[in-house]
Amino acid sequence: MAVNPQFIEEPDDKFVRPDKPAALTCEAKFVSKLKFNCSGKLVPKEILNDEYTDNVTLLIAEISKSQIKNRTSVFLCNCVATGFNGQVIRSRAATVQRACKCVFSV
Repeated sequence: MAVNPQFIEEPDDKFVRPDKPAALTCEAKFVSKLKFNCSGKLVPKEILNDEYTDNVTLLIAEISKSQIKNRTSVFLCNCVATGFNGQVIRSRAATVQRACKCVFSV
């Protein structure tokens, strides 16, 4: 009997700062593949896979300011998990956008 993929952690909304990229994380059980899709494109990632801990895969993707075209651009990012039986599930969408350099006067 095949076990369906399950998300343990889904990505959260993030802001990209000029000096620091945003790190998206996703963790899932019972997957053969785990990837991030942001606004229709795959993003570079670092995969940490520990099959000895309940078959859990952790995926970390960094989104830099150069990947976001302008200040009004927003990336919608989903974690896409493929199970060993071929079933594909998507996480909730997280938004990634540039942080503004706001100046407030009183």
